[in-house]
Amino acid sequence: MLVYIRTHGVSVLKCIILAMPEVIDARLQDLRSSFSSSDCHTMGPFGAYYEVTANNTNKAEALRQLTKAIGKTIDDVVCFGDSYNDLEMLQEAGLGIAVVRSCVIHICVRGCAKR
Repeated sequence: MLVYIRTHGVSVLKCIILAMPEVIDARLQDLRSSFSSSDCHTMGPFGAYYEVTANNTNKAEALRQLTKAIGKTIDDVVCFGDSYNDLEMLQEAGLGIAVVRSCVIHICVRGCAKR
């Protein structure tokens, strides 16, 4: 995949890599050098999960665009999340709720969500 992206100049909006943790660990430097730049951010690795997202391409931005399109405000929205990629959305929503036993519950309990 990395070779294809490099040789074809593909623009990546979001890439989720699922692999055995030892495979991600072994390729982590290559992954970061391929994607980490001023226009992308990375999350992970979290066990077998590594995520690369273009800046301004996240659930919070989608939420802003959706509420604008339907004539609502962010304060009208309740969001539920269970993972690190939900943090921005939970912070943005009028009410952000972290699912019990999720990987973000300990962060959100400490004040991540607005309320």
